[in-house]
Amino acid sequence: MKNYVTTVYAMIFAVVLFSSCNKNNDSVVGIWRLQSIDRKKINNANPEDVLIETLSVNDVNLDLLSLNKNGTASFSDSSIETNTVVYFECYDWSISEDNKILYLTNGRSNDGLFDLDNREIEILSLSRNELQTCTKEIESDYTFVYTNTYKRFHK
Repeated sequence: MKNYVTTVYAMIFAVVLFSSCNKNNDSVVGIWRLQSIDRKKINNANPEDVLIETLSVNDVNLDLLSLNKNGTASFSDSSIETNTVVYFECYDWSISEDNKILYLTNGRSNDGLFDLDNREIEILSLSRNELQTCTKEIESDYTFVYTNTYKRFHK
């Protein structure tokens, strides 16, 4: 009887644990439209030399981020609304237990010409209608830190 009760408690714990993980993932699932991009350009030779600028969303080709329940993600152009998408990027995605890091793996372009590097995207804030992320690109002369703000996209 004691083993039976222990087994039942273990099963209940596992169900609660796994269902709570799914809820965390569900909060980020959806289509997100890019609203703003802030970029810090940091001189690697002189870290005090920082240029902060706001980039135009109109200059960005891949302005929609889709995170699907099936574990796939894509960056595409909002021309998807008119069915004229020419290029997009696909990934597998997961999220850290604390909902702070979005992991994008197995990246590929839809045209099959490019295998894309894995990416880690820091989640700065996540609400029902807004997602704010941060990414860092380190190059030989400069480090670029991008803060992107997305709004939930409703068709």
